[in-house]
Amino acid sequence: MSTHNFSIEYLAMSLIVRLDRGNIFPPLHNNPESFISSVGTSNKNSPSYRPKRPPNAFLICRKNVQEESKRKGSYNMRIISKVTSILWKTASLEEREVYKRLVDRVYEIHYRRSSIIYKKLAESPTSAKKRSS
Repeated sequence: MSTHNFSIEYLAMSLIVRLDRGNIFPPLHNNPESFISSVGTSNKNSPSYRPKRPPNAFLICRKNVQEESKRKGSYNMRIISKVTSILWKTASLEEREVYKRLVDRVYEIHYRRSSIIYKKLAESPTSAKKRSS
């Protein structure tokens, strides 16, 4: 589908009417584990070894909109982002609260895992050598 002849807003509105809002509010994809990225590389000295920051409520909503859009055959990320923006702005406080509770669970798991990773890094022999140098 070409976006050259239509505005992003027009394409977003045409996608919104095709989406099943019931799969977005409340979120169909609501497993907190699925929103936590794994550790990057096995090189402890690499900055990517640090766990990535967990997503906020809007980004989790965007992931749900993306999955629902895929089911409807739409893959254009600019349109999906615009749809998410429109849906998020028009969502009720109760609908947003569901996402905020999900984010709390995601953050809890993320910080628990991060503290374990950082503790292992601090206890590793290579970090002890660096501190004594």
